[in-house]
Amino acid sequence: LLGIAFNEKMLKKPDLILKGMSVAVCVLGIFRYFFSDAFVEIVTADSPDFLQSFLRCGYHIGYAMIPMSVFFNSRLIRNIATCFSLPVTLLCAIFFEDTFAYFTAEGAGGFYVDEWFRYVTYILELALAIVTIVLMQIRTRHCINVKNVKEVLLTIGMIPLIMIQMMPSYIPRTLIANFYLKEGMFEELHLLWLITLTVEIILLHYIFRKRSEEDKKMLIAFLVISQVMHTTSTMLRGFTYSRLPLQLCNIAAFFYLYMIIKKDKKH
Repeated sequence: LLGIAFNEKMLKKPDLILKGMSVAVCVLGIFRYFFSDAFVEIVTADSPDFLQSFLRCGYHIGYAMIPMSVFFNSRLIRNIATCFSLPVTLLCAIFFEDTFAYFTAEGAGGFYVDEWFRYVTYILELALAIVTIVLMQIRTRHCINVKNVKEVLLTIGMIPLIMIQMMPSYIPRTLIANFYLKEGMFEELHLLWLITLTVEIILLHYIFRKRSEEDKKMLIAFLVISQVMHTTSTMLRGFTYSRLPLQLCNIAAFFYLYMIIKKDKKH
């Protein structure tokens, strides 16, 4: 199958196929948000599931790293996809039944569908993620340079930062029992979120202001993918019209996505 998929004589555009596969991983991830997942409702810091919390958090960064490893010629991104996203996805496959138990448990939001359909969609997503990373490695002949200490340390150092940015919004409540902060508009938790966001914007500006255009494009692509995944993840609590991402702060994510696809700098 690998030979057929990447034989230039049989398929003239193998890179286009690889890009389509990487995008399909993200589409399947968004599609899965609409189905039942009791993990979001029943797992808390008082009744934790640390393995699932890690697997979900680690797998989630693949939604950004997998397509970016295909669309961008970045050793850092490809290192993370190879050395982190691939092993975590394999672990998700190994602990498939543990994850699937949450899909069928009671108390979840989202749509309940036949188990066979959930099996097929989840198996397809995991298989597609694994195959896409492997084919990316074959196509680009990518391998992390373990002799380059700087490259190794940069890869290791960036993984937790990317995980924090891509972390599913429900993960913190599964790890921290109580924020001890008031919730609500402009209350303590909201103000902390605004301050953190402001600090992140300032730091990213000063870090990337003198970087190459390609690095800036990768940063924008990563932030856009992250925002799209977070925006659509509200459907995990169940589909309602009030949860449709029609607020200005949410719908902007899809405009950003349109702009990076069209490469439109004017709008």
